[in-house]
Amino acid sequence: MTSVFLSDDDAAIPVSLVTTKGLEDWLSANEGPLARLVKSSGFGAKAGEVVLAPDADGAIARVVAGAGSSADPFCVAHLPKKLPVGSYRLDETPEGFDASVAALAWADGAYRFLKYRKEEKEAPRLVWPEGVDQEDVGRQAVAIDFLRDLVNTPTCDLGPEGIEAAARTLAKEFGAKVEVTSGTDLEAGYPMVHAVGMAADQAPRYIEMIWGDEGAPMLALVGKGSRSTRAVSISKPAIP
Repeated sequence: MTSVFLSDDDAAIPVSLVTTKGLEDWLSANEGPLARLVKSSGFGAKAGEVVLAPDADGAIARVVAGAGSSADPFCVAHLPKKLPVGSYRLDETPEGFDASVAALAWADGAYRFLKYRKEEKEAPRLVWPEGVDQEDVGRQAVAIDFLRDLVNTPTCDLGPEGIEAAARTLAKEFGAKVEVTSGTDLEAGYPMVHAVGMAADQAPRYIEMIWGDEGAPMLALVGKGSRSTRAVSISKPAIP
């Protein structure tokens, strides 16, 4: 997923993120052709609104994007699906804007579910904003994509067996322990999971992943699949 980021690119197209409250001030500070273009386009700085400002040769010289009223950094998630392929840089952002969240939002917007098809074109790429922990954001982006792939895969192609396999693969990568409860043990310990899951073609199971220092405080992350075709409950107690 970190392939949607660049360490630097002098040719990256600058992006101005403008809030609805700050729009008039921004227009005043950019009097001339740019401001006239933005005004004539009906741009109101709402989240998801984009204006592509060309240079004298018709190439994109700047992107003006709406940040909405709250300047939520996740407004950036709209951009990868609206911008042409190329490289971009967050040049102007609202005061107090969280660049790390914005970078994660860019990765989120660039996500494509490719289990059944190949990507026809590259996603627009973002130059890493200054001060962002690239390793941390990249790790989060990969984790989110992994989860979204699981969620987006139809239950006919990803039942309890597939989820268990995914859990074991993940556990092996990070040195976690996996415990799976199924059959009569599941019926005795988790009767509702067993009852719902019996409607599926694949037997239900309770999957537990344990990771981390056993002496550290316990943090439990719990999720479940509730459809009868999947009928699996996953518990991931993680010890950070």
